[in-house]
Amino acid sequence: MALVALVLGVIYSGLATLSEAAAFGVSGAFVLTVLLNSNEVLTPLLGGVLRRTGLILLFTSSTRTTLREARMPSRQMVEAVVRRNVRIVMDSVISTVRTTGMIFLILLAALTLSFAFARLGISQQAAELISGLALTDWQLVLALVLFYLVLGTFMESFAMMVTTVPVLLPALQQAGVDLVWFGVIVVLLVEAALISPPEGINLYVLHGVRRDVDREQAERANEPVRETTIKDVWIGVLPFMACMAATTVLVLAVPQIALWLPDLIYGLR
Repeated sequence: MALVALVLGVIYSGLATLSEAAAFGVSGAFVLTVLLNSNEVLTPLLGGVLRRTGLILLFTSSTRTTLREARMPSRQMVEAVVRRNVRIVMDSVISTVRTTGMIFLILLAALTLSFAFARLGISQQAAELISGLALTDWQLVLALVLFYLVLGTFMESFAMMVTTVPVLLPALQQAGVDLVWFGVIVVLLVEAALISPPEGINLYVLHGVRRDVDREQAERANEPVRETTIKDVWIGVLPFMACMAATTVLVLAVPQIALWLPDLIYGLR
């Protein structure tokens, strides 16, 4: 939990990007795994260092007793610990490669579908249709909310914004919609669309990862693999969809939630 809190802390503090924080978390998990699986070797070595430096007096009596009674590891014990850690690392690498390959296949299919949508001009035509309806500002925004929720289940987020925003921008400006406010809404909608049942791209990623984890846990416990379907993922994601829906409604109803900080820094636009 401390490692998770530290990773989230460096993200929200701005000290690291998501990728950097992920690398930091993986490195920390690797170090903790090696340490926790090397007690037979590390405890006697640590006890010897603490006795020589006198720092052992800083620990409780029970801990001092444990450190004093720990025997130096034999060669066979060291080799067994090394083999155990190597096996854990190899299992982790194989699991990572399997999961990464599955995710890449899903993303490749999503990118292919996005390319087909962009090549056929489906997203641009839909955006032009909405722009040509002569809607009021609120009608336009609500129509675009539904538009992005539906389109986001079939297209990758970046491709969706690149193909639709340039077409919709003149209509938004003409209707007097604040572009910063609308940009925040679009980001919320794009993220919601990626996990929205039944066709959100990330749902299939989660389902694939979940099946891999269930299979590995069943193999370790020597039990049959529990059969699951993507419906379980749909049910599990509903609370998160509800939170994102509530956030989107709040930003729609109270635009200052999204505009307060930009207005404070850059002034009223």
